Amino acid sequence: MSAPNSLMKKTNDDLREAVERLITERDNLREEAKYAQSTILQLDSQNMRLDRLLTQAYASLQNPIEVVPATTSSQKSSWVRSVWLSSTANQALLKPVETAWQKGETQQALINLNMILNLENLTYSKRVEATLLQAAIVSYSGHSDQALPQIEEALKMAEEKQLDDLVGKAQFIRGRCCLDMRRYADAKWCFTLASHTKGYEDLIETNMQYAEQQISKLPAGHTDRLLNLFGF
Repeated sequence: MSAPNSLMKKTNDDLREAVERLITERDNLREEAKYAQSTILQLDSQNMRLDRLLTQAYASLQNPIEVVPATTSSQKSSWVRSVWLSSTANQALLKPVETAWQKGETQQALINLNMILNLENLTYSKRVEATLLQAAIVSYSGHSDQALPQIEEALKMAEEKQLDDLVGKAQFIRGRCCLDMRRYADAKWCFTLASHTKGYEDLIETNMQYAEQQISKLPAGHTDRLLNLFGF
């Protein structure tokens, strides 16, 4: 190969390497920008929720203190399949579904849920909780990718109606879906957003630690080390 041709080949190779480096840097910057944007949006949502809670707390201080009856054993919540926290608030509506699920009658549980969700007189909170239970069952059955759209629908309704406990419940189930899909950074972030939810403290901590352990095993720059919340 003549000297000019050799020099031209070297120049082309150098240019190709430079372009590939620029493409890699561009992709990394896009991921960082996506992470920053998603973080800002989620923090804005959390700040709005905190403002509401502070406003409610301040208003309660201006009113006479009411004596709240002690919680009885019949009012306690219980976990189903380590992914769904059953409560007495909607027990009459959802208990048959939870029982069928616990017995392994998944198809019957989903049929019952579809009947409930087709009711026209459901309140927002009941519709949100029924949708989340449906998502939990679908996810537990090994179809977390199908459960995520249901969670997003419920989460949107809960945020619009300021149903803070259900927002936290949705974030927890979404985090479990992300764990199943090995989206560990997303899972960790969802558990962080659910951390204010009563009754979930221990399981959130356990799942958060697992997500962090899995993230630590991934090589630097791995996609599952980065948030991908817009991918839901």
